[in-house]
Amino acid sequence: MKKAHRLNGIGITGFILALLTNVFFWNTLTWFIIWFIGLAFSFVGLFKKPRAIAVVGLVLSIIDILLLNFFSSIFIGL
Repeated sequence: MKKAHRLNGIGITGFILALLTNVFFWNTLTWFIIWFIGLAFSFVGLFKKPRAIAVVGLVLSIIDILLLNFFSSIFIGL
C-alpha cells in the first residue's frame, strides 16, 4: 500500500500570507496584520512535518520586514 503524502497546512497558510504581504505593502496596517499572522503560522508550521514550506514562509516574512525597514528609512530620511 502506498503511503499518502502529508501536508503542513499551517506552514502553507504562513507561506501564502507571507506572499500576500507583498501585495498589501502600500497599506501599512493591513500589511502589518497579515505579516504578523503569516509569521506566526510559519513559526508554528516549523514544528510539523514537512517543514520546507514553513521555512520558506518564515524567510519571506523576515525579508518582508527587512524591506519595510529599508524603504521606510529611505522615505523618512528624505
